[in-house]
Amino acid sequence: MEQLDQELERAFDKLKVENKHRLSILRNLDIIRNVDETTYEHCVVVGLASAKAGSVLLLDAKGLLFPGLMHDRGKAELEPYLLRIKGKPTAEEMEMIKKHVQYTYDLLKEVHPFSAEVGLRHHMFQKHPYPTVLPEKMCAPFTPATQAKIYAYARIISAVDYCHAFITRDNARNGLHGMQELNAALVRDKPGSAQLVQRLLTLGVVGAIGTAQMYNLF
Repeated sequence: MEQLDQELERAFDKLKVENKHRLSILRNLDIIRNVDETTYEHCVVVGLASAKAGSVLLLDAKGLLFPGLMHDRGKAELEPYLLRIKGKPTAEEMEMIKKHVQYTYDLLKEVHPFSAEVGLRHHMFQKHPYPTVLPEKMCAPFTPATQAKIYAYARIISAVDYCHAFITRDNARNGLHGMQELNAALVRDKPGSAQLVQRLLTLGVVGAIGTAQMYNLF
């Protein structure tokens, strides 16, 4: 965990993240960490890998780092046992878990509006997307280009999020492993993201998740 924390600091330095943003992000991450260390680690890994994806795809790495790090901020507001469920959640538990995207949005929209909008949408690119209803207006007067970026970055973070959950937590739960199983799962759960993940795999982003290479993303 210490190595992951150091890598996060290195990413902040490399991307020249302003101190006010750095402190705000770390405060949110600390709240997650105090509730569940595994969720904290997941958020940091997804943030770093999303930023790396932005770098190799010639996109805004910082614009992917922020929402990637805070995409599951709302999970700290859930009942802690929901974050430690082994196996498939019940329908009732899943409905409670789904609320985390709205919690993330509500908690971030005043301070990190771009990250709030991305976080709200990062589960919209899957077989059973949620939320099914979005606010009529975004929480800030974003230009059409920025609105398009929100959806594009939410898709990237969604793909990285899924890959890390599969390679680590789902791997441990179900005994699945390797890229062959990941590809099969993507076809089943996220058919619209399979091509993106293949590209990230080719560029060395996905393959680094969950390995020692994770600590050398930048």
